[in-house]
Amino acid sequence: MGLPIITNTGAAGTTFKGTVNPEGLATTYYAEYGTTTDYGTSTRTLKLFDENGEPFIGTDPIGVACVAPWIEPGATVHYRIVATNSGGTTHGADQTFTAPPALYWKSVSGDNAWENVLNWFTDAAATTQATSVP
Repeated sequence: MGLPIITNTGAAGTTFKGTVNPEGLATTYYAEYGTTTDYGTSTRTLKLFDENGEPFIGTDPIGVACVAPWIEPGATVHYRIVATNSGGTTHGADQTFTAPPALYWKSVSGDNAWENVLNWFTDAAATTQATSVP
């Protein structure tokens, strides 16, 4: 038993994912994130629980996810998972991802009412159409 072991597995939108091995001890975790490796912002701290809602104190890695309430659209973000138990605190390796751009929409009318469509754009001036939308 000892320090938690962390593996970062990626980011999707504003959710940071990884695994934490609590090494047999009750463990909490959160993500640090920011535009540099100084991070500067943290998600809320969560406890590891098993599928029955009991504290997970096993010795196998368990998947974790931390949600950031806001990421600047288009920003390159550094993040890492941090886990703490009575053995100490472990910081996961630095990872980066680029947040998707902001999406703006406008209605483009055709000659007939049934031709009205909604188009998504990656700029507020609505000149660059998005290739995919959420």
